Parts: sequence; structure tokens; C-alpha cells
Amino acid sequence: MSKAPGPGVCIHCLREVETRNWDHVLPTSWYPDSTPTNMEKWKAPSCMDCNKQYGNLERELLITIGMCLNSDDPEISSIVKKALRSINPSDAKDRKDKRERKRASDKIRKKLIKLKDVPKESVFPNFGPRIDAEGYAGLPVPREGLEKMAEKIVRGIVFKETGQFIGDGYDIEIYVLHDEDAKQFVDMVSKFGGEINRGVGLSVIRAVLPEDPKTGVYAITIWKQLKMYAVVSPHNLEELAEEAKKKRHSDASGTDA
Repeated sequence: MSKAPGPGVCIHCLREVETRNWDHVLPTSWYPDSTPTNMEKWKAPSCMDCNKQYGNLERELLITIGMCLNSDDPEISSIVKKALRSINPSDAKDRKDKRERKRASDKIRKKLIKLKDVPKESVFPNFGPRIDAEGYAGLPVPREGLEKMAEKIVRGIVFKETGQFIGDGYDIEIYVLHDEDAKQFVDMVSKFGGEINRGVGLSVIRAVLPEDPKTGVYAITIWKQLKMYAVVSPHNLEELAEEAKKKRHSDASGTDA
């Protein structure tokens, strides 16, 4: 087990705290069995409160989204099985675990929605029914929770790539788009970005400004189906762009000389 990071700033809330622990950028439970065994599971320093809050959110999202994944895909089928086991009292280790799984199962049952009653525009991209929806159920996914997870992944990648935190001087905007509406993002990151591949669990294409590697565009794919897009921009973006323009002009003038 790695040594705790000690006192310092939390990557999520940016507070200075006395005690921090390691928070996995992609939760360990979110890595499918198809993940290479020698792949490092990225971590970042977090305060205890944020780590606990994200832990609860990650368990909820794993169950909700995991049950909606394509179970026929062998690369991600282990996530589906894990989600189903987590609400199956028969798989419990002890009485307490059995009660918790029963509560999770009851919670999921109460959330079920008949797909025929769900407006098409409300269906998450790449999660539409692969068969006739009549008689089948869907699960509502908390938008705020998904946005928090996307932001967490972006913050974690910046930390791993640069050793820096995304501070208060930056905005992180998250977008959930259908493929046809995401073309602008995809074209940009494909042309200027590079891929960060953490196995089937997480793939990110990231394009950043050379002048400020915290500023960039991200195309995030989790479990091959869950797609989100993120834009990180400083409050002084226009000023930064003008400085970059002047630098390029200066470099070009120097070359001509």
C-alpha cells in the first residue's frame, strides 16, 4: 500500500487540509476484468470528505450505469455482472452486507421507468434500447453525478500529466452530446490532441494549449459507451490567446530575419 500524501491541497475542493489520502482517478471498481493487470491505476491526493463523497457517488453510478451497459460485450460484461451482484442479497458476505444489498435492490426497483414512457430526447447517448422498448425498463441517471465524475477525471488527468491542480481561476464545463452534435469537439481533439488510454474502463482524447496545459478540450469515454466532453478554460482566456498570438508573430518575424 502506498504512503498517504500527507497535508496539502485537495484536488477536488482545493482546500488546504492536514490529512489527505489517495483517490483513484477512475475508481478501482470501475476497471473491467479486461484491464491489463500491470496497468497503473492513477491516483490523486484528496481530503477525506471529498473521497467519501465521491465513493458514495461512484457506487451509485456503477450500479445504475453498469446495469444499462451492453452485457454482450465481453470487454465490459464484468462491469454488468458487478452491478448485478451489488444488488443481489444472495451474493452477500454477511448479514450486514445482505441488508445493504437488499436496500440497494429496493432503491433500484423504485427508480425503474418503463422505456415507452421516456421521451427519446431524454435517453442518454449510446444507451438507447437495442430492441423493442415495449415491456422494458430504464433507470434515471443523475446528471449532476455524471458531471462530477467527468470533472474528477479531468482534474485527475491534469494532475498526472502536469503535477498541477485546476484552481479557482478556471472553469470546467461538461457536455453530454449525441455523436452528431459532438462533431466539433471530436474534430478538435482528433486534430490537435493525444489519447490517454487506461484500458476499456477509460479512454480520453485531450487537446491542450501549449502555453497553458491546464486549458484544453477532453473527449471522455467510459466503458466504451458512456461519452462526455469537457472544456477547461481560464477566466483570462482572451488575454492568454492574445499573448499566444503575439508570441507566434514574434517567432515568425525572427525566422524571417
